[in-house]
Amino acid sequence: MEMSEIEVLLAVAEEQHFGRAAQRLHLSVSRVSQIVRILERRIGAPVFERTSRRVTITPIGEHLVAVARPAYEQLVEGLREAQEMAVPRGRQPLAVGFSTSLPAGLPDAVISEFDQRRTDARIIRSDLAPGTFITNRFGQTDFGVDVVVMWAPEAFALDPPPQLQIGPPIVTSARVALMGRRHPLAARREIDVEELAGHDLLHPGALPPAFADGWTPPRTPAGRPLRRVARGEPSLIEAVPDMLVTGDLIHLTAAAVPRGWHDPRLVAVPVTGLPPMRCVTAWPSSASTPLITDFAAVAAGTAFSAPGIDPPG
Repeated sequence: MEMSEIEVLLAVAEEQHFGRAAQRLHLSVSRVSQIVRILERRIGAPVFERTSRRVTITPIGEHLVAVARPAYEQLVEGLREAQEMAVPRGRQPLAVGFSTSLPAGLPDAVISEFDQRRTDARIIRSDLAPGTFITNRFGQTDFGVDVVVMWAPEAFALDPPPQLQIGPPIVTSARVALMGRRHPLAARREIDVEELAGHDLLHPGALPPAFADGWTPPRTPAGRPLRRVARGEPSLIEAVPDMLVTGDLIHLTAAAVPRGWHDPRLVAVPVTGLPPMRCVTAWPSSASTPLITDFAAVAAGTAFSAPGIDPPG
């Protein structure tokens, strides 16, 4: 069994719900279902019985959980001990979660800059699915990280809710309309946000309103209502391309994000009239420390360039 299969097995068994297990593991529900199916094919029998209302573990699943849980806990503890051993004596660890939608190379650049500036500290890196930190931090879910680096709408970054601290921007990115090649606007070289009225826009409804409205605003700057629709799990990036390929839906995002997908079924058209997205550090206000604020300052001073992004300012 692979580690991902064990993690999904234990999460679904404990939550008795695919959606809650997916949220806990920062995966899409479809990915959790896929891993369970792979595991069941490997075993040759069902591990869970699914109905429209509940998930029940089978006797075979119970046996597997009983065997897998202690082994998994031992592996997790061994990993934690190895991470502690990797931090030289006297160097304070800082757990940083980087959104998987960031430009390639940016996390390494930030880590390298911090290592040079703070020789008394060391970053322990994790990767987080986009949106999960914001979605769950409003419910105070523990991610096992001290601070994250992520994309945020400009208005949200400038005026975050009291439970979050947002650092200065590391880079910014202009906005684009991501859509399937069949969409009527797919051949355009540029789109003004006013022209999007009357088209369906993917709305990240699972995210808090202040964040979601900054990402996909309810109205254009001129006051025209925008038609926002929620489908599936828009807070999870891997689910977005399949939602767009039919050509009837647009996803407003940062120009730097689609470059990492390389999906030939989609096109990204620049959008004017919207403020840029900001790549920022974010952490819970209740857990702020001098080391975190220092990391935020160092990250904001990191020199980094890549297609689709601009320096802050």
